[in-house]
Amino acid sequence: MNSAAERLAANEYPDKLALERASVQRAPHLVGDVATRDAIIDRLCEPTIMQSTSRGLLFKILQRAAHHYNVPVVLISFVHSSQLKFPVRLGLDVDHANYPQDGFNFCQYACERSIPTIILDAKSDSRFINNPLVVHPPNVRMYVGAPLQWDTMYIGTLCIIDSKPWSRFALQDGEVLCKLAAEVMQLLRQAADTRAAELSPEL
Repeated sequence: MNSAAERLAANEYPDKLALERASVQRAPHLVGDVATRDAIIDRLCEPTIMQSTSRGLLFKILQRAAHHYNVPVVLISFVHSSQLKFPVRLGLDVDHANYPQDGFNFCQYACERSIPTIILDAKSDSRFINNPLVVHPPNVRMYVGAPLQWDTMYIGTLCIIDSKPWSRFALQDGEVLCKLAAEVMQLLRQAADTRAAELSPEL
C-alpha cells in the first residue's frame, strides 16, 4: 500500500509508529505563503464575522466532538505566524498560545498534513515532550487534529485533546473529525460571504 488513503483504510491504529506512518503525507501546495494565511485568519477572527450566531453554531460542533470522543478539550485552532489563535474553544480558558522555543507545536505540525495528525501520548513523543502545553496545563497527552482548509490553503485545525494517553484511535473516529472540520469551514465560509455581501455596494 502506497497512498495515505490506503494506509488509513487498512485498519485501526494501535501504536504510535503506525500512526506516524499514516500521517506523513504532506500537501505543500496547500500550505501557502504565510502572509496570505495570516490575512485569511485575521479576517475570520474579526468580530463582525465571528459574531455570536456563528460562534454559537461553531461551539455546538465542538460540543458534538467532545461528546463523541469523551474528551475535555476541543479547539478551533488557527495557525497565525504570531501565535496560535483559538477563536472558539471548549475546555480551555485562553484564546491563544505562543509557539514553543524548542520542539514542535501540535497544530502547526498538523496543519502541514492532509489527514488527521494523531499523537496518542505526547510525553512519549520526542517532538512534543517539551511543549509547554504538555508540561503545563492543560497537560496534553493525547492530541488529534484535522486540518481546516480554506480554498487551497490549510489555516489551522479542529483538534481534540485529552490529559490521558490513548492506546489507539480508530479510522472511523478520524473520519468523524474530518467531517466536523468540514462543517466548521462551511460555517466560516458562510459567515465570511455574508459579511462580504454586506460590505458590497448595492447595484
